[in-house]
Amino acid sequence: MLHCGCLFWHIRRYRRNAFYEPLSVFMATLTLWAYSSYTARALPRSRSPQDAEYGRGRSESLSAEHSPSIFLDSQGGVGSSTTMSHPEPPDLPTSPDDLPNPAFIRLDRPNDDEMVQLFVRSGRPAVMRAYISGVGDICGPKGPQKILREGRRILTGLSLCWGRTREYIDLLCGIENVFDTRGEME
Repeated sequence: MLHCGCLFWHIRRYRRNAFYEPLSVFMATLTLWAYSSYTARALPRSRSPQDAEYGRGRSESLSAEHSPSIFLDSQGGVGSSTTMSHPEPPDLPTSPDDLPNPAFIRLDRPNDDEMVQLFVRSGRPAVMRAYISGVGDICGPKGPQKILREGRRILTGLSLCWGRTREYIDLLCGIENVFDTRGEME
């Protein structure tokens, strides 16, 4: 998935109309579509959309308890007050394993090595969502159809002079039509 997303990113920005680009986009689109189609059906979604918005797997809030405030009094001395209340700061992680894992990855954007390794280790849709520009969540309800459309859109922008580009676009359109008539592949 990472390499397919990187290919989309690269072709969108640096296409050279080389002979290998249409085939590469076609194969990346089919790979993303297959992953999306079968992963979306295999694993139920358990997180809310608000969790992804904030980039965390579960919402975390500050403690509602109030603690005494420490301040400088008018004479420059240190005083405390229990009438002013502030939420306690969250506990800082003590090890890298305690850090909250990101809830999503942008497959068609440059990612650092740590994010890539995290996705490879735990990139199941129930743990980490994968997004692509023009598609959104690739394992979402309409993810497979949107992947096919985005692949077609990218192919349409490539040179048709290599002869097979039109055929690849037609094949992706045919797969999408099967999805539209059946609802999903059986």
